[in-house]
Amino acid sequence: RMSYERLATWYEERTLAGERLYLSCFDERIRTRTHGPLAEEERCQMGRRQFSIAPSGRLYPCIQFVREDDDPTYALGDVLQGFDSDRRRAVSGCADGEKAECGGCALRARCSSWCACINFLSTGRIDQASPVLCEHERLLMPIADGVANRLWKQRDPLFLHKHYNPAFPVLEYAERLTLREVSR
Repeated sequence: RMSYERLATWYEERTLAGERLYLSCFDERIRTRTHGPLAEEERCQMGRRQFSIAPSGRLYPCIQFVREDDDPTYALGDVLQGFDSDRRRAVSGCADGEKAECGGCALRARCSSWCACINFLSTGRIDQASPVLCEHERLLMPIADGVANRLWKQRDPLFLHKHYNPAFPVLEYAERLTLREVSR
């Protein structure tokens, strides 16, 4: 907790100084507060939008599932035969389901318990939310919310632009490209 609080102070100071930075532990949680939960198309979608290829040629929903490539449980097909549509639907459907352990949690809509990879790495299952993630989110969310509240109250221009201007990602990208061209 103390480390996150120190990091929060640093993040606030840098933001107030006008330094553009992205720190996922705060920015993603602030984003879910200002814009609501991530839409399905903003998530990895467990092998529907992206995938990884093992050295054997097997297709997996994420690099986290490749490992030693000796367990085909989460394989979605292979490079020679292509995707197995039924397998792909079954795996993503299992991951997408509501997690029983999340029922009644006030943070459920803002939490990352939807991430099958995090769940798999910490529980060995894609359909079960990680208790470690749960504790982490319960610790971090109030700290990120505190940062957001303080920067909002100060009406910090960078904070407002970054978290409330829907054009910010495009403008930020264009600005970085322009600065890169100018510095050549």
